[in-house]
Amino acid sequence: MPSCIVCAATWTGTAPCHCTACHVTFTVIELFDAHRHGRGPHGGCLDPPSSPPARRPRVGVGR
Repeated sequence: MPSCIVCAATWTGTAPCHCTACHVTFTVIELFDAHRHGRGPHGGCLDPPSSPPARRPRVGVGR
């Protein structure tokens, strides 16, 4: 089972995406992409609660 060695989150399936910067697990790549922004030299993460409702990730999938 895939897992993160930093936060110990685990997930199943082939579509979930785990952000190694903020350690939120997303159900699909589109949600992961929507939470990233391009500001700064390496980009950053948008806070899931501040995301538009249609783009909010399912936090803790498979935990």
